[in-house]
Amino acid sequence: LPLLEGWIYFASGGLFLLAAIGLDRVRVFLPPQLYIWIAVLIAVLLGAATLYRNRDWKDEVQISLHTLKASPDDPLALRLLGNAQFRRARVPEAEQLFQKALPLASGDPRLHESFVRLYDFLGKEAEVLAHYQRMRELTPKDPYPHWRLGRYHSRRKDYARAEENLAEA
Repeated sequence: LPLLEGWIYFASGGLFLLAAIGLDRVRVFLPPQLYIWIAVLIAVLLGAATLYRNRDWKDEVQISLHTLKASPDDPLALRLLGNAQFRRARVPEAEQLFQKALPLASGDPRLHESFVRLYDFLGKEAEVLAHYQRMRELTPKDPYPHWRLGRYHSRRKDYARAEENLAEA
């Protein structure tokens, strides 16, 4: 939500407060014009720093790339970047990122869900079913994998298996 994105800047309030307190303390030693120019300079520098950092928050691809630059083996960032690449129809890149994340987070059901979406798109039914099975093993009490698998079978008009999974969900 664009309105809530403004909360990101809430934490910088402390920095601005410290700058204001510091300026107030040195105000008695400075001529009035210099005091105003220092305040403007601080505002411009902090604004420039904010604009520079906003490039990292441009979209989910940039956020993930920035995270991977700092932590190349972060499985969450790999999965999120893979999902972003998949949404942009960069299927080979998405699969490569998911494959890189798999040994790092084989117990993450969301990673297996990403594989399901990818392999469903590619028409690889055996891989889809294997990743659904892994999701169900990782979260045995969660109805979500059963519900997703039921919808998968329903789309393929395998209504008996769809009903089994939806009933399990």
